[in-house]
Amino acid sequence: MTSAGPGQDDVYIGLDLGTSGLKAMALAASGTILARTSAAYPTHQPAAGAYEQEPDDWLRAVQQVVARL
Repeated sequence: MTSAGPGQDDVYIGLDLGTSGLKAMALAASGTILARTSAAYPTHQPAAGAYEQEPDDWLRAVQQVVARL
């Protein structure tokens, strides 16, 4: 009989999308941190008091951190 729960070799990736960058970590099923990394991206100010970010910058950051992990 097989178990549907986490396996001993499973690795989980956590992503924290912030204002100026993405932080990421890889965790073992036990909760042990296996790796950490981050990637920065710009925040644009098109007008006074207005701030924007490009979703493509977020996607590039995700690709960068996953490749590093």
